[in-house]
Amino acid sequence: TFDSIPIEILHLIFQHIDSAWYLGQCRHVCKRWSAPAESAMLCRPVFIRSRNMMPLLAYLTKKPSNAKLIKDLYLGIHANDSSATQLLQLALTPSIERI
Repeated sequence: TFDSIPIEILHLIFQHIDSAWYLGQCRHVCKRWSAPAESAMLCRPVFIRSRNMMPLLAYLTKKPSNAKLIKDLYLGIHANDSSATQLLQLALTPSIERI
């Protein structure tokens, strides 16, 4: 059964899913799949546009430990965007390697 798949194997499987949308769907299969799917989503480059910046900030405010998983952050926002300052505070987390 799916419940008997070791977490380590789930991590490996999710690393091979290229679509963030599909990984998001995997998160909803069961509670056990949520953390490894989230990890796979955030460990790859994260592309942020103005329209999805606030949902990302809300998500990371709710789960601040997941911010450390983000290594590559690509911003497609205007410098005068009112949320840019908040996002840059997130970007200054120690795990960010590239903006």
